[in-house]
Amino acid sequence: MLAADPIEGVCRDILTARKHELVALEKTPSPAELVGMVGDFDALIVRSGTTVTKEVLAAGKSLKVIGRAGVGVDNVDVAEATRRGIMVMNVPGGNTRSAAELTMSLILALARNIPSAVSSLKGGKWERSKFMGSELSGKTIGVVGLGRIGREVARWCQAFGMVTVGYDPVMAPDVAAKAGITPVTLDELWARSDYITLHVPKTPETTNLIAAGTLAKCKTGVRIVNVARGGIVNEADLLEALKSGKVAAAALDVYSQEPPPPAAAALLAHPAVICTPHLGASTTEAQLNVARDIAVQVADALDNKGFTGVVNASNLSFLSRPDLVAYTSIAERLGALHAQLMTGKLRKVHLTLQGPLVSDPAVASALKTAALKGLLTITQGDGAVNYVNTAMLAAELGIDVVEKVSPKSLNYTNLITVGLETDANLHTLAARCVWHIVLRAHCSPCCPLFTPQHPHPLTLRAPDAACLTIARRGWCRWTTSRWISTRAARCCFSTTWTSRACCSASPTCCRARTSTLRTLGWAATWWAARRWAC
Repeated sequence: MLAADPIEGVCRDILTARKHELVALEKTPSPAELVGMVGDFDALIVRSGTTVTKEVLAAGKSLKVIGRAGVGVDNVDVAEATRRGIMVMNVPGGNTRSAAELTMSLILALARNIPSAVSSLKGGKWERSKFMGSELSGKTIGVVGLGRIGREVARWCQAFGMVTVGYDPVMAPDVAAKAGITPVTLDELWARSDYITLHVPKTPETTNLIAAGTLAKCKTGVRIVNVARGGIVNEADLLEALKSGKVAAAALDVYSQEPPPPAAAALLAHPAVICTPHLGASTTEAQLNVARDIAVQVADALDNKGFTGVVNASNLSFLSRPDLVAYTSIAERLGALHAQLMTGKLRKVHLTLQGPLVSDPAVASALKTAALKGLLTITQGDGAVNYVNTAMLAAELGIDVVEKVSPKSLNYTNLITVGLETDANLHTLAARCVWHIVLRAHCSPCCPLFTPQHPHPLTLRAPDAACLTIARRGWCRWTTSRWISTRAARCCFSTTWTSRACCSASPTCCRARTSTLRTLGWAATWWAARRWAC
Protein backbone atom coordinates (compact mmCIF):
# COMPACT_ATOMS: atom_id res chain seq x y z
CA MET A 1 0.00 0.00 0.00
CA LEU A 2 1.06 3.57 -0.64
CA ALA A 3 0.18 6.51 1.61
CA ALA A 4 0.66 9.52 -0.66
CA ASP A 5 0.09 12.07 2.13
CA PRO A 6 1.68 12.18 5.59
CA ILE A 7 -0.46 10.09 7.95
CA GLU A 8 -0.39 9.11 11.61
CA GLY A 9 1.77 6.15 12.63
CA VAL A 10 -1.23 4.20 13.88
CA CYS A 11 -2.12 3.55 10.23
CA ARG A 12 1.15 1.71 9.64
CA ASP A 13 0.86 -0.17 12.94
CA ILE A 14 -2.59 -1.54 12.08
CA LEU A 15 -1.66 -2.51 8.54
CA THR A 16 1.55 -4.20 9.69
CA ALA A 17 -0.41 -6.20 12.26
CA ARG A 18 -2.77 -7.27 9.46
CA LYS A 19 0.21 -8.50 7.36
CA HIS A 20 0.09 -5.61 4.89
CA GLU A 21 3.05 -3.44 3.93
CA LEU A 22 2.69 0.35 3.86
CA VAL A 23 4.99 2.79 2.10
CA ALA A 24 4.30 6.23 3.61
CA LEU A 25 5.58 9.33 1.83
CA GLU A 26 6.74 12.28 3.91
CA LYS A 27 5.85 14.80 1.20
CA THR A 28 2.72 14.86 -0.96
CA PRO A 29 3.65 14.17 -4.61
CA SER A 30 2.22 15.98 -7.61
CA PRO A 31 -0.13 14.00 -9.89
CA ALA A 32 2.70 13.58 -12.40
CA GLU A 33 5.02 12.22 -9.72
CA LEU A 34 2.32 9.91 -8.40
CA VAL A 35 1.87 8.38 -11.86
CA GLY A 36 5.40 7.01 -11.66
CA MET A 37 4.95 5.61 -8.15
CA VAL A 38 1.55 3.93 -8.04
CA GLY A 39 2.01 1.08 -10.52
CA ASP A 40 2.76 -1.86 -8.18
CA PHE A 41 0.54 -0.96 -5.23
CA ASP A 42 -2.75 -2.69 -4.39
CA ALA A 43 -4.09 0.24 -2.36
CA LEU A 44 -3.58 4.01 -2.29
CA ILE A 45 -4.30 6.02 0.86
CA VAL A 46 -4.67 9.78 0.45
CA ARG A 47 -5.77 12.83 2.35
CA SER A 48 -6.94 16.12 0.86
CA GLY A 49 -3.50 17.04 -0.49
CA THR A 50 -3.27 14.35 -3.18
CA THR A 51 -5.26 14.51 -6.40
CA VAL A 52 -6.04 11.12 -7.94
CA THR A 53 -6.51 11.79 -11.65
CA LYS A 54 -7.37 9.55 -14.61
CA GLU A 55 -3.67 9.33 -15.38
CA VAL A 56 -2.90 8.11 -11.87
CA LEU A 57 -5.65 5.50 -12.08
CA ALA A 58 -4.44 4.33 -15.49
CA ALA A 59 -0.94 3.92 -14.10
CA GLY A 60 -2.19 1.96 -11.09
CA LYS A 61 -2.41 -1.40 -12.83
CA SER A 62 -2.70 -3.26 -9.52
CA LEU A 63 -4.93 -0.80 -7.68
CA LYS A 64 -7.94 -2.32 -5.97
CA VAL A 65 -8.72 0.26 -3.29
CA ILE A 66 -8.33 4.02 -2.84
CA GLY A 67 -8.78 5.05 0.77
CA ARG A 68 -9.54 8.69 1.52
CA ALA A 69 -8.54 9.46 5.11
CA GLY A 70 -11.35 11.95 5.55
CA VAL A 71 -14.84 12.68 4.29
CA GLY A 72 -14.72 14.37 0.88
CA VAL A 73 -13.62 12.46 -2.20
CA ASP A 74 -13.67 15.36 -4.65
CA ASN A 75 -9.88 14.99 -5.04
CA VAL A 76 -10.45 11.51 -6.51
CA ASP A 77 -11.84 10.84 -9.99
CA VAL A 78 -14.52 8.52 -8.65
CA ALA A 79 -16.17 7.91 -12.04
CA GLU A 80 -12.92 6.73 -13.62
CA ALA A 81 -12.08 4.61 -10.57
CA THR A 82 -15.50 2.96 -10.82
CA ARG A 83 -15.03 2.27 -14.51
CA ARG A 84 -11.76 0.54 -13.71
CA GLY A 85 -13.31 -1.46 -10.88
CA ILE A 86 -11.39 0.30 -8.11
CA MET A 87 -13.12 0.78 -4.78
CA VAL A 88 -13.09 4.31 -3.39
CA MET A 89 -13.76 4.59 0.33
CA ASN A 90 -13.82 7.40 2.85
CA VAL A 91 -14.04 7.79 6.62
CA PRO A 92 -17.23 9.77 7.16
CA GLY A 93 -17.24 9.70 10.96
CA GLY A 94 -13.61 10.17 11.92
CA ASN A 95 -13.61 13.98 11.97
CA THR A 96 -17.28 14.66 12.72
CA ARG A 97 -16.71 16.24 16.11
CA SER A 98 -13.70 18.27 14.98
CA ALA A 99 -15.55 19.76 12.01
CA ALA A 100 -18.62 20.48 14.15
CA GLU A 101 -16.50 22.17 16.81
CA LEU A 102 -14.82 24.40 14.23
CA THR A 103 -18.22 25.33 12.80
CA MET A 104 -19.49 26.25 16.25
CA SER A 105 -16.33 28.26 16.94
CA LEU A 106 -16.81 30.26 13.76
CA ILE A 107 -20.48 30.92 14.51
CA LEU A 108 -19.52 32.32 17.92
CA ALA A 109 -16.65 34.30 16.41
CA LEU A 110 -19.03 35.89 13.90
CA ALA A 111 -21.55 36.75 16.61
CA ARG A 112 -18.96 38.47 18.81
CA ASN A 113 -16.45 39.81 16.25
CA ILE A 114 -13.66 37.99 18.07
CA PRO A 115 -10.92 37.91 15.37
CA SER A 116 -11.23 41.63 14.58
CA ALA A 117 -11.25 42.52 18.28
CA VAL A 118 -8.12 40.45 18.89
CA SER A 119 -6.33 42.04 15.93
CA SER A 120 -7.32 45.55 17.08
CA LEU A 121 -6.09 45.06 20.60
CA LYS A 122 -2.81 43.53 19.42
CA GLY A 123 -2.42 46.59 17.21
CA GLY A 124 -2.41 48.78 20.29
CA LYS A 125 -6.02 50.00 20.06
CA TRP A 126 -8.89 49.90 22.58
CA GLU A 127 -12.12 49.93 20.56
CA ARG A 128 -14.85 48.35 22.69
CA SER A 129 -17.75 50.12 21.02
CA LYS A 130 -16.58 49.15 17.53
CA PHE A 131 -17.01 45.43 18.18
CA MET A 132 -20.57 45.30 19.47
CA GLY A 133 -21.85 41.76 18.97
CA SER A 134 -25.16 39.91 19.24
CA GLU A 135 -26.46 36.91 21.17
CA LEU A 136 -27.18 33.59 19.53
CA SER A 137 -30.22 32.87 21.66
CA GLY A 138 -33.44 33.34 19.72
CA LYS A 139 -31.69 33.53 16.34
CA THR A 140 -32.55 31.09 13.56
CA ILE A 141 -29.81 28.97 12.03
CA GLY A 142 -30.37 27.16 8.73
CA VAL A 143 -28.42 23.91 8.42
CA VAL A 144 -27.97 22.78 4.83
CA GLY A 145 -27.14 19.07 4.92
CA LEU A 146 -28.25 17.00 7.90
CA GLY A 147 -25.55 14.36 7.99
CA ARG A 148 -23.45 13.61 11.07
CA ILE A 149 -21.77 17.02 11.17
CA GLY A 150 -24.91 19.00 10.35
CA ARG A 151 -26.94 17.26 13.06
CA GLU A 152 -24.17 17.75 15.62
CA VAL A 153 -23.95 21.47 14.86
CA ALA A 154 -27.74 21.75 15.11
CA ARG A 155 -27.70 20.02 18.51
CA TRP A 156 -25.12 22.44 19.89
CA CYS A 157 -26.92 25.46 18.44
CA GLN A 158 -30.09 24.31 20.20
CA ALA A 159 -28.11 24.32 23.46
CA PHE A 160 -27.39 28.00 22.80
CA GLY A 161 -31.10 28.66 22.42
CA MET A 162 -31.13 28.96 18.63
CA VAL A 163 -34.04 27.91 16.45
CA THR A 164 -32.80 25.24 14.04
CA VAL A 165 -34.26 24.71 10.58
CA GLY A 166 -32.70 22.35 8.08
CA TYR A 167 -32.77 21.00 4.58
CA ASP A 168 -31.58 17.59 3.39
CA PRO A 169 -32.75 15.98 0.12
CA VAL A 170 -32.56 12.48 1.59
CA MET A 171 -33.46 12.64 5.27
CA ALA A 172 -37.10 11.92 6.13
CA PRO A 173 -38.90 14.88 7.76
CA ASP A 174 -39.80 12.87 10.89
CA VAL A 175 -36.14 11.97 11.46
CA ALA A 176 -35.13 15.63 11.28
CA ALA A 177 -37.98 16.55 13.63
CA LYS A 178 -36.79 13.99 16.18
CA ALA A 179 -33.44 15.80 16.20
CA GLY A 180 -35.22 19.07 17.01
CA ILE A 181 -34.73 20.41 13.48
CA THR A 182 -37.65 21.87 11.55
CA PRO A 183 -37.45 20.48 7.99
CA VAL A 184 -37.95 23.19 5.37
CA THR A 185 -37.34 23.77 1.67
CA LEU A 186 -34.24 25.59 0.56
CA ASP A 187 -36.19 28.72 -0.29
CA GLU A 188 -37.75 28.72 3.19
CA LEU A 189 -34.33 28.21 4.74
CA TRP A 190 -32.84 31.18 2.88
CA ALA A 191 -35.73 33.43 3.90
CA ARG A 192 -35.86 32.47 7.59
CA SER A 193 -32.21 32.10 8.61
CA ASP A 194 -30.07 34.60 10.51
CA TYR A 195 -27.13 32.20 10.17
CA ILE A 196 -26.59 29.63 7.39
CA THR A 197 -24.12 26.78 7.82
CA LEU A 198 -23.24 24.40 5.00
CA HIS A 199 -22.56 20.66 5.47
CA VAL A 200 -22.93 19.11 2.02
CA PRO A 201 -20.51 17.44 -0.38
CA LYS A 202 -19.44 19.22 -3.53
CA THR A 203 -21.52 17.87 -6.39
CA PRO A 204 -22.90 19.39 -9.60
CA GLU A 205 -26.05 20.19 -7.62
CA THR A 206 -24.25 21.95 -4.75
CA THR A 207 -21.59 23.80 -6.74
CA ASN A 208 -22.31 27.54 -6.39
CA LEU A 209 -25.22 26.75 -4.12
CA ILE A 210 -24.59 30.09 -2.42
CA ALA A 211 -24.50 32.59 -5.29
CA ALA A 212 -26.11 35.88 -6.26
CA GLY A 213 -29.54 34.35 -6.89
CA THR A 214 -29.53 32.52 -3.57
CA LEU A 215 -28.25 35.48 -1.59
CA ALA A 216 -31.05 37.66 -2.99
CA LYS A 217 -33.54 35.37 -1.19
CA CYS A 218 -31.78 35.69 2.17
CA LYS A 219 -32.40 38.13 5.00
CA THR A 220 -30.39 41.32 4.92
CA GLY A 221 -27.58 40.88 7.44
CA VAL A 222 -27.36 37.08 7.16
CA ARG A 223 -24.15 35.39 8.29
CA ILE A 224 -22.75 32.43 6.33
CA VAL A 225 -20.40 29.65 7.48
CA ASN A 226 -18.75 27.12 5.17
CA VAL A 227 -16.64 24.35 6.68
CA ALA A 228 -17.78 21.80 4.06
CA ARG A 229 -16.21 22.11 0.62
CA GLY A 230 -14.82 24.91 -1.50
CA GLY A 231 -16.90 25.81 -4.53
CA ILE A 232 -20.23 25.53 -2.73
CA VAL A 233 -20.03 29.27 -2.14
CA ASN A 234 -19.46 31.49 -5.15
CA GLU A 235 -16.69 33.65 -3.73
CA ALA A 236 -17.08 36.55 -6.18
CA ASP A 237 -20.82 36.81 -5.46
CA LEU A 238 -20.18 36.57 -1.73
CA LEU A 239 -17.74 39.50 -1.89
CA GLU A 240 -20.29 41.66 -3.69
CA ALA A 241 -22.95 40.75 -1.11
CA LEU A 242 -20.56 41.70 1.71
CA LYS A 243 -19.84 45.05 0.09
CA SER A 244 -23.55 45.79 -0.33
CA GLY A 245 -24.39 44.79 3.23
CA LYS A 246 -26.72 41.96 2.17
CA VAL A 247 -24.38 39.59 4.01
CA ALA A 248 -23.22 40.92 7.36
CA ALA A 249 -20.32 38.52 7.77
CA ALA A 250 -18.94 35.20 6.56
CA ALA A 251 -16.63 32.51 7.92
CA LEU A 252 -14.78 30.32 5.43
CA ASP A 253 -12.56 27.32 6.10
CA VAL A 254 -12.57 25.98 2.53
CA TYR A 255 -12.11 27.61 -0.86
CA SER A 256 -12.73 26.87 -4.52
CA GLN A 257 -8.98 26.69 -4.99
CA GLU A 258 -6.58 25.79 -2.20
CA PRO A 259 -4.40 27.59 -1.38
CA PRO A 260 -6.52 30.58 -2.50
CA PRO A 261 -5.11 32.38 -5.56
CA PRO A 262 -4.25 36.09 -5.60
CA ALA A 263 -7.69 36.79 -7.10
CA ALA A 264 -9.25 35.80 -3.76
CA ALA A 265 -7.18 38.34 -1.80
CA ALA A 266 -9.96 40.95 -1.66
CA LEU A 267 -12.42 38.47 -0.13
CA LEU A 268 -9.92 37.20 2.46
CA ALA A 269 -8.94 40.75 3.42
CA HIS A 270 -12.53 41.93 3.92
CA PRO A 271 -13.01 42.96 7.57
CA ALA A 272 -16.25 40.99 7.86
CA VAL A 273 -14.68 37.72 6.73
CA ILE A 274 -13.12 35.17 9.08
CA CYS A 275 -10.89 32.80 7.11
CA THR A 276 -9.01 29.70 8.24
CA PRO A 277 -6.78 27.37 6.15
CA HIS A 278 -8.98 24.24 5.93
CA LEU A 279 -8.79 23.28 9.60
CA GLY A 280 -11.99 21.22 9.83
CA ALA A 281 -10.18 17.97 10.59
CA SER A 282 -7.04 19.51 12.05
CA THR A 283 -7.16 18.12 15.56
CA THR A 284 -4.95 15.45 17.06
CA GLU A 285 -7.97 13.28 17.80
CA ALA A 286 -9.43 13.55 14.29
CA GLN A 287 -6.12 12.66 12.66
CA LEU A 288 -5.78 9.56 14.84
CA ASN A 289 -9.38 8.58 14.15
CA VAL A 290 -9.21 8.82 10.36
CA ALA A 291 -5.78 7.13 10.18
CA ARG A 292 -7.01 4.23 12.31
CA ASP A 293 -10.34 3.90 10.53
CA ILE A 294 -8.96 4.01 6.98
CA ALA A 295 -6.31 1.41 7.84
CA VAL A 296 -8.95 -0.98 9.15
CA GLN A 297 -11.31 -0.33 6.22
CA VAL A 298 -8.66 -0.82 3.53
CA ALA A 299 -7.30 -3.98 5.18
CA ASP A 300 -10.82 -5.38 5.56
CA ALA A 301 -11.57 -4.72 1.89
CA LEU A 302 -8.38 -6.37 0.66
CA ASP A 303 -8.98 -9.33 2.98
CA ASN A 304 -12.66 -9.58 1.95
CA LYS A 305 -13.75 -9.14 5.56
CA GLY A 306 -15.89 -6.04 5.11
CA PHE A 307 -16.57 -3.08 2.86
CA THR A 308 -17.19 -0.09 5.10
CA GLY A 309 -17.24 3.41 3.65
CA VAL A 310 -17.19 2.42 -0.04
CA VAL A 311 -18.66 5.38 -1.93
CA ASN A 312 -18.83 3.94 -5.46
CA ALA A 313 -20.33 0.49 -4.78
CA SER A 314 -22.91 0.49 -2.02
CA ASN A 315 -23.80 -3.17 -2.60
CA LEU A 316 -20.40 -4.43 -1.49
CA SER A 317 -21.35 -4.40 2.19
CA PHE A 318 -23.96 -7.07 1.49
CA LEU A 319 -21.38 -9.43 0.01
CA SER A 320 -19.83 -9.97 3.43
CA ARG A 321 -23.12 -10.71 5.19
CA PRO A 322 -23.15 -14.40 6.16
CA ASP A 323 -26.87 -14.72 5.49
CA LEU A 324 -26.45 -13.42 1.92
CA VAL A 325 -23.27 -15.17 0.78
CA ALA A 326 -25.23 -18.09 -0.67
CA TYR A 327 -27.71 -15.89 -2.49
CA THR A 328 -25.18 -13.52 -4.07
CA SER A 329 -23.16 -16.52 -5.22
CA ILE A 330 -26.27 -18.15 -6.68
CA ALA A 331 -27.30 -14.98 -8.52
CA GLU A 332 -23.82 -14.53 -9.97
CA ARG A 333 -23.59 -18.15 -11.13
CA LEU A 334 -27.01 -18.04 -12.71
CA GLY A 335 -25.92 -14.97 -14.66
CA ALA A 336 -22.73 -16.74 -15.77
CA LEU A 337 -24.64 -19.84 -16.82
CA HIS A 338 -27.08 -17.76 -18.84
CA ALA A 339 -24.19 -16.07 -20.66
CA GLN A 340 -22.91 -19.47 -21.79
CA LEU A 341 -26.35 -20.63 -22.94
CA MET A 342 -27.28 -17.37 -24.67
CA THR A 343 -28.11 -17.46 -28.36
CA GLY A 344 -28.99 -14.36 -30.33
CA LYS A 345 -28.78 -10.71 -29.30
CA LEU A 346 -29.60 -9.80 -25.72
CA ARG A 347 -32.76 -7.76 -25.25
CA LYS A 348 -33.58 -7.89 -21.55
CA VAL A 349 -32.58 -9.49 -18.30
CA HIS A 350 -35.49 -10.58 -16.13
CA LEU A 351 -34.86 -10.82 -12.38
CA THR A 352 -37.59 -12.16 -10.11
CA LEU A 353 -36.97 -12.27 -6.36
CA GLN A 354 -39.49 -13.97 -4.10
CA GLY A 355 -39.23 -14.28 -0.34
CA PRO A 356 -38.80 -12.11 2.74
CA LEU A 357 -35.00 -11.93 2.57
CA VAL A 358 -34.35 -11.43 -1.14
CA SER A 359 -37.21 -8.95 -1.57
CA ASP A 360 -35.61 -6.38 0.74
CA PRO A 361 -34.78 -3.40 -1.54
CA ALA A 362 -31.11 -3.24 -0.52
CA VAL A 363 -30.68 -7.01 -0.84
CA ALA A 364 -32.48 -7.01 -4.18
CA SER A 365 -30.08 -4.38 -5.46
CA ALA A 366 -27.10 -6.50 -4.39
CA LEU A 367 -28.53 -9.60 -6.08
CA LYS A 368 -29.17 -7.64 -9.27
CA THR A 369 -25.53 -6.57 -9.28
CA ALA A 370 -24.42 -10.16 -8.67
CA ALA A 371 -26.48 -11.53 -11.55
CA LEU A 372 -25.20 -8.85 -13.92
CA LYS A 373 -21.63 -9.49 -12.80
CA GLY A 374 -21.95 -13.17 -13.65
CA LEU A 375 -23.37 -12.32 -17.07
CA LEU A 376 -20.78 -9.65 -17.88
CA THR A 377 -17.82 -11.66 -16.58
CA ILE A 378 -18.42 -14.20 -19.34
CA THR A 379 -19.29 -11.74 -22.09
CA GLN A 380 -16.67 -9.08 -21.28
CA GLY A 381 -13.85 -11.33 -20.10
CA ASP A 382 -12.37 -12.22 -16.72
CA GLY A 383 -10.68 -9.34 -14.94
CA ALA A 384 -12.71 -6.66 -16.72
CA VAL A 385 -15.72 -6.88 -14.40
CA ASN A 386 -16.14 -6.75 -10.64
CA TYR A 387 -18.78 -5.66 -8.18
CA VAL A 388 -17.55 -2.07 -8.30
CA ASN A 389 -17.98 -1.43 -12.01
CA THR A 390 -20.81 -3.84 -12.87
CA ALA A 391 -23.59 -1.25 -12.68
CA MET A 392 -21.64 1.28 -14.75
CA LEU A 393 -20.72 -1.29 -17.42
CA ALA A 394 -24.31 -2.53 -17.62
CA ALA A 395 -25.53 1.05 -18.07
CA GLU A 396 -22.93 1.74 -20.75
CA LEU A 397 -23.98 -1.42 -22.62
CA GLY A 398 -27.64 -0.44 -22.33
CA ILE A 399 -28.67 -3.66 -20.58
CA ASP A 400 -32.31 -3.43 -19.59
CA VAL A 401 -33.15 -5.23 -16.34
CA VAL A 402 -36.79 -5.98 -15.56
CA GLU A 403 -37.20 -6.59 -11.82
CA LYS A 404 -40.10 -8.24 -10.04
CA VAL A 405 -39.93 -8.44 -6.26
CA SER A 406 -42.36 -10.11 -3.91
CA PRO A 407 -42.04 -10.86 -0.18
CA LYS A 408 -43.99 -14.08 -0.70
CA SER A 409 -42.99 -17.25 -2.54
CA LEU A 410 -45.46 -20.04 -3.22
CA ASN A 411 -43.17 -23.03 -2.84
CA TYR A 412 -39.90 -21.81 -1.34
CA THR A 413 -38.79 -19.50 1.45
CA ASN A 414 -36.62 -17.46 -0.93
CA LEU A 415 -36.36 -17.99 -4.67
CA ILE A 416 -34.13 -16.27 -7.23
CA THR A 417 -35.16 -16.45 -10.88
CA VAL A 418 -33.01 -15.02 -13.66
CA GLY A 419 -34.29 -14.90 -17.21
CA LEU A 420 -32.44 -13.90 -20.35
CA GLU A 421 -34.51 -12.61 -23.26
CA THR A 422 -32.84 -12.51 -26.65
CA ASP A 423 -34.16 -12.07 -30.17
CA ALA A 424 -34.09 -15.88 -30.42
CA ASN A 425 -35.69 -17.08 -27.18
CA LEU A 426 -36.25 -16.63 -23.46
CA HIS A 427 -34.36 -18.87 -21.01
CA THR A 428 -35.18 -18.94 -17.33
CA LEU A 429 -33.13 -20.34 -14.44
CA ALA A 430 -34.27 -20.41 -10.83
CA ALA A 431 -32.44 -21.27 -7.62
CA ARG A 432 -33.18 -21.54 -3.93
CA CYS A 433 -31.02 -22.14 -0.90
CA VAL A 434 -32.32 -23.81 2.25
CA TRP A 435 -30.43 -23.38 5.54
CA HIS A 436 -27.51 -21.80 3.63
CA ILE A 437 -25.52 -25.01 3.13
CA VAL A 438 -22.45 -25.68 1.04
CA LEU A 439 -23.23 -26.82 -2.46
CA ARG A 440 -20.75 -27.43 -5.23
CA ALA A 441 -22.12 -28.78 -8.47
CA HIS A 442 -19.94 -29.29 -11.52
CA CYS A 443 -21.02 -30.33 -14.96
CA SER A 444 -19.32 -33.50 -16.13
CA PRO A 445 -16.39 -33.21 -18.56
CA CYS A 446 -18.45 -35.24 -21.02
CA CYS A 447 -20.93 -32.40 -21.30
CA PRO A 448 -20.37 -29.85 -24.09
CA LEU A 449 -22.03 -27.09 -22.00
CA PHE A 450 -18.68 -26.04 -20.53
CA THR A 451 -16.03 -25.96 -23.20
CA PRO A 452 -12.40 -24.75 -23.01
CA GLN A 453 -13.70 -21.43 -24.31
CA HIS A 454 -16.17 -21.24 -21.39
CA PRO A 455 -14.49 -23.09 -18.50
CA HIS A 456 -16.88 -21.86 -15.82
CA PRO A 457 -18.54 -24.72 -13.92
CA LEU A 458 -21.68 -23.92 -12.02
CA THR A 459 -20.26 -23.61 -8.52
CA LEU A 460 -22.51 -22.46 -5.71
CA ARG A 461 -21.09 -21.99 -2.26
CA ALA A 462 -22.43 -20.96 1.09
CA PRO A 463 -20.80 -21.25 4.49
CA ASP A 464 -23.45 -23.37 6.13
CA ALA A 465 -25.95 -24.82 3.70
CA ALA A 466 -27.96 -28.08 3.85
CA CYS A 467 -29.84 -28.30 0.63
CA LEU A 468 -30.03 -26.31 -2.58
CA THR A 469 -32.17 -26.84 -5.63
CA ILE A 470 -31.48 -25.49 -9.10
CA ALA A 471 -34.29 -25.69 -11.63
CA ARG A 472 -34.35 -25.16 -15.36
CA ARG A 473 -38.08 -24.68 -15.67
CA GLY A 474 -39.73 -27.33 -17.81
CA TRP A 475 -36.52 -29.32 -18.32
CA CYS A 476 -34.61 -30.44 -15.30
CA ARG A 477 -34.11 -30.24 -11.58
CA TRP A 478 -31.61 -31.67 -9.17
CA THR A 479 -30.88 -31.55 -5.47
CA THR A 480 -27.76 -32.29 -3.44
CA SER A 481 -26.89 -32.13 0.25
CA ARG A 482 -24.07 -31.19 2.58
CA TRP A 483 -20.55 -32.49 2.13
CA ILE A 484 -21.25 -34.16 -1.25
CA SER A 485 -18.00 -34.36 -3.17
CA THR A 486 -17.90 -32.71 -6.57
CA ARG A 487 -17.12 -36.09 -8.08
CA ALA A 488 -20.31 -37.57 -6.67
CA ALA A 489 -22.38 -34.53 -7.58
CA ARG A 490 -21.76 -34.59 -11.31
CA CYS A 491 -24.67 -33.83 -13.56
CA CYS A 492 -24.64 -34.10 -17.35
CA PHE A 493 -26.37 -31.64 -19.63
CA SER A 494 -26.26 -31.15 -23.34
CA THR A 495 -26.72 -27.80 -24.99
CA THR A 496 -30.29 -28.83 -25.85
CA TRP A 497 -30.97 -29.82 -22.23
CA THR A 498 -31.52 -33.52 -23.07
CA SER A 499 -29.00 -35.52 -21.12
CA ARG A 500 -29.68 -39.06 -22.35
CA ALA A 501 -27.25 -38.96 -25.25
CA CYS A 502 -24.62 -37.39 -23.06
CA CYS A 503 -25.15 -39.98 -20.34
CA SER A 504 -25.08 -42.90 -22.73
CA ALA A 505 -21.84 -41.58 -24.16
CA SER A 506 -20.27 -41.51 -20.73
CA PRO A 507 -22.20 -43.82 -18.41
CA THR A 508 -19.67 -43.60 -15.60
CA CYS A 509 -20.55 -39.99 -14.89
CA CYS A 510 -24.19 -40.87 -14.36
CA ARG A 511 -23.68 -44.05 -12.35
CA ALA A 512 -26.09 -44.37 -9.47
CA ARG A 513 -24.44 -43.44 -6.22
CA THR A 514 -25.53 -43.65 -2.66
CA SER A 515 -23.83 -41.82 0.18
CA THR A 516 -24.82 -41.73 3.80
CA LEU A 517 -23.82 -38.56 5.62
CA ARG A 518 -23.49 -38.10 9.34
CA THR A 519 -22.58 -34.65 10.62
CA LEU A 520 -23.11 -33.47 14.21
CA GLY A 521 -25.62 -36.25 14.80
CA TRP A 522 -27.65 -35.53 11.68
CA ALA A 523 -27.97 -38.15 8.94
CA ALA A 524 -28.89 -37.61 5.33
CA THR A 525 -28.93 -39.85 2.29
CA TRP A 526 -28.15 -38.69 -1.19
CA TRP A 527 -29.09 -40.76 -4.20
CA ALA A 528 -28.50 -40.17 -7.86
CA ALA A 529 -30.04 -42.40 -10.54
CA ARG A 530 -28.92 -42.77 -14.14
CA ARG A 531 -31.63 -40.50 -15.50
CA TRP A 532 -31.95 -38.18 -12.51
CA ALA A 533 -31.49 -34.91 -14.43
CA CYS A 534 -34.20 -35.11 -17.06
